[in-house]
Amino acid sequence: MPKPDLFADTEHARPPRKKPRVMAHVSVAAIDVIEFECLQCGWSSGWLEFDMTITEAKRGIPCPNCNPQSTPQE
Repeated sequence: MPKPDLFADTEHARPPRKKPRVMAHVSVAAIDVIEFECLQCGWSSGWLEFDMTITEAKRGIPCPNCNPQSTPQE
């Protein structure tokens, strides 16, 4: 059951939350290249140069098909 918003009628009301981004995650990684794949739509990035940290790669990149307003971090 959702919690009632006690400040809905005042100036301190919370703005509506944005929808979460759909992320494409690592499907294949090699020494200098990496490939991302979206599990929701099946998009594949192809081989990209590995110019990010391991943590950034594990976090993923926004899928350009599922998130048309955002651009991938290539």
